[in-house]
Amino acid sequence: MKPAGDQHFHIAGVPWGDDVHIHLVPVTAAAPRRLEQSFGEGKPTMLEAVTVFDPTAIDLAEYAGACVSEEIDPVYRIVLKEGKLTLPRLKHKPETLRPTVCDASTGEIGTAALRGAQTSTFPALFLMLAAFRTSVLQ
Repeated sequence: MKPAGDQHFHIAGVPWGDDVHIHLVPVTAAAPRRLEQSFGEGKPTMLEAVTVFDPTAIDLAEYAGACVSEEIDPVYRIVLKEGKLTLPRLKHKPETLRPTVCDASTGEIGTAALRGAQTSTFPALFLMLAAFRTSVLQ
Protein backbone atom coordinates (compact mmCIF):
# COMPACT_ATOMS: atom_id res chain seq x y z
CA MET A 1 0.00 0.00 0.00
CA LYS A 2 1.08 3.55 -0.56
CA PRO A 3 -0.18 6.62 1.32
CA ALA A 4 -2.74 8.81 -0.45
CA GLY A 5 -3.62 11.17 2.40
CA ASP A 6 -4.44 10.95 6.09
CA GLN A 7 -5.75 7.39 6.70
CA HIS A 8 -6.13 6.92 2.89
CA PHE A 9 -4.12 4.50 0.78
CA HIS A 10 -3.77 3.05 -2.73
CA ILE A 11 -2.24 -0.24 -3.87
CA ALA A 12 1.45 0.05 -4.76
CA GLY A 13 3.26 -1.69 -7.60
CA VAL A 14 0.37 -2.41 -9.98
CA PRO A 15 -0.95 -0.32 -12.90
CA TRP A 16 -4.49 -0.10 -11.46
CA GLY A 17 -3.32 0.63 -7.90
CA ASP A 18 -4.35 4.30 -7.93
CA ASP A 19 -7.93 3.24 -8.75
CA VAL A 20 -8.18 1.29 -5.48
CA HIS A 21 -9.10 3.56 -2.58
CA ILE A 22 -8.62 2.30 0.97
CA HIS A 23 -9.74 4.44 3.89
CA LEU A 24 -9.04 3.47 7.49
CA VAL A 25 -12.05 4.90 9.34
CA PRO A 26 -11.17 6.28 12.78
CA VAL A 27 -12.40 4.20 15.72
CA THR A 28 -15.07 5.77 17.91
CA ALA A 29 -16.93 4.62 21.00
CA ALA A 30 -19.92 3.80 18.79
CA ALA A 31 -18.03 2.08 15.93
CA PRO A 32 -15.35 -0.60 15.90
CA ARG A 33 -12.37 -0.62 13.53
CA ARG A 34 -13.61 -0.18 9.98
CA LEU A 35 -12.12 0.01 6.53
CA GLU A 36 -13.75 1.40 3.39
CA GLN A 37 -12.55 0.04 0.06
CA SER A 38 -13.64 1.20 -3.38
CA PHE A 39 -12.50 0.93 -6.98
CA GLY A 40 -12.58 4.00 -9.20
CA GLU A 41 -15.72 6.03 -8.60
CA GLY A 42 -17.65 2.97 -7.38
CA LYS A 43 -19.57 2.75 -4.15
CA PRO A 44 -17.29 1.93 -1.18
CA THR A 45 -17.51 -1.43 0.56
CA MET A 46 -17.38 -1.21 4.35
CA LEU A 47 -15.43 -3.88 6.20
CA GLU A 48 -15.82 -3.97 9.96
CA ALA A 49 -13.71 -5.73 12.58
CA VAL A 50 -15.57 -8.46 14.44
CA THR A 51 -15.04 -10.10 17.79
CA VAL A 52 -13.26 -13.45 17.70
CA PHE A 53 -15.82 -16.26 18.07
CA ASP A 54 -14.46 -19.43 19.62
CA PRO A 55 -17.54 -21.31 20.87
CA THR A 56 -17.54 -24.31 23.16
CA ALA A 57 -19.54 -27.45 22.35
CA ILE A 58 -22.20 -26.18 24.78
CA ASP A 59 -22.42 -22.90 22.82
CA LEU A 60 -22.68 -24.78 19.52
CA ALA A 61 -25.52 -26.96 20.85
CA GLU A 62 -27.78 -23.89 20.60
CA TYR A 63 -27.48 -24.09 16.80
CA ALA A 64 -28.43 -27.77 16.44
CA GLY A 65 -31.89 -28.43 15.02
CA ALA A 66 -34.00 -28.85 11.89
CA CYS A 67 -34.56 -26.08 9.36
CA VAL A 68 -37.52 -26.25 7.00
CA SER A 69 -38.92 -23.96 4.35
CA GLU A 70 -42.50 -23.50 3.16
CA GLU A 71 -41.19 -22.63 -0.33
CA ILE A 72 -39.03 -25.72 -0.92
CA ASP A 73 -39.12 -29.30 0.34
CA PRO A 74 -35.72 -29.99 1.91
CA VAL A 75 -35.27 -30.24 5.64
CA TYR A 76 -31.76 -29.34 6.73
CA ARG A 77 -30.61 -30.79 10.01
CA ILE A 78 -27.70 -29.29 11.85
CA VAL A 79 -26.29 -31.74 14.40
CA LEU A 80 -23.62 -31.46 17.05
CA LYS A 81 -21.17 -34.31 16.50
CA GLU A 82 -17.94 -34.63 18.48
CA GLY A 83 -18.15 -30.98 19.53
CA LYS A 84 -18.62 -29.68 15.96
CA LEU A 85 -21.65 -28.57 13.97
CA THR A 86 -22.35 -30.91 11.08
CA LEU A 87 -24.75 -30.69 8.15
CA PRO A 88 -25.61 -34.26 7.07
CA ARG A 89 -26.55 -34.57 3.35
CA LEU A 90 -28.11 -37.44 1.42
CA LYS A 91 -25.91 -37.69 -1.67
CA HIS A 92 -22.74 -36.24 -0.17
CA LYS A 93 -20.62 -36.82 2.89
CA PRO A 94 -21.55 -34.77 5.96
CA GLU A 95 -20.38 -31.16 5.94
CA THR A 96 -18.52 -29.91 9.01
CA LEU A 97 -19.36 -26.26 9.65
CA ARG A 98 -16.55 -24.11 11.06
CA PRO A 99 -17.67 -21.13 13.19
CA THR A 100 -16.32 -17.87 11.77
CA VAL A 101 -18.19 -15.15 13.64
CA CYS A 102 -21.14 -15.31 16.01
CA ASP A 103 -24.13 -16.88 14.18
CA ALA A 104 -22.15 -17.83 11.05
CA SER A 105 -20.21 -20.91 9.99
CA THR A 106 -18.48 -21.92 6.78
CA GLY A 107 -17.92 -25.21 5.01
CA GLU A 108 -17.36 -26.56 1.52
CA ILE A 109 -21.07 -26.02 0.80
CA GLY A 110 -20.76 -22.27 1.48
CA THR A 111 -21.60 -20.06 4.44
CA ALA A 112 -24.39 -20.90 6.86
CA ALA A 113 -25.72 -17.95 8.82
CA LEU A 114 -27.36 -19.56 11.82
CA ARG A 115 -29.76 -18.00 14.26
CA GLY A 116 -29.65 -20.06 17.43
CA ALA A 117 -31.65 -20.43 20.60
CA GLN A 118 -30.70 -16.95 21.75
CA THR A 119 -33.25 -15.49 19.30
CA SER A 120 -35.88 -18.28 19.46
CA THR A 121 -36.09 -22.00 18.81
CA PHE A 122 -33.79 -22.30 15.78
CA PRO A 123 -35.86 -20.02 13.55
CA ALA A 124 -33.66 -19.74 10.48
CA LEU A 125 -30.78 -21.04 8.43
CA PHE A 126 -29.45 -18.93 5.59
CA LEU A 127 -27.19 -20.81 3.18
CA MET A 128 -25.01 -18.79 0.87
CA LEU A 129 -24.14 -21.67 -1.39
CA ALA A 130 -20.98 -21.62 -3.42
CA ALA A 131 -22.81 -22.66 -6.62
CA PHE A 132 -26.24 -21.06 -6.09
CA ARG A 133 -27.85 -17.78 -5.08
CA THR A 134 -28.74 -17.27 -1.43
CA SER A 135 -31.44 -19.63 -0.17
CA VAL A 136 -33.50 -18.49 2.77
CA LEU A 137 -34.88 -21.31 4.86
CA GLN A 138 -37.13 -20.65 7.83
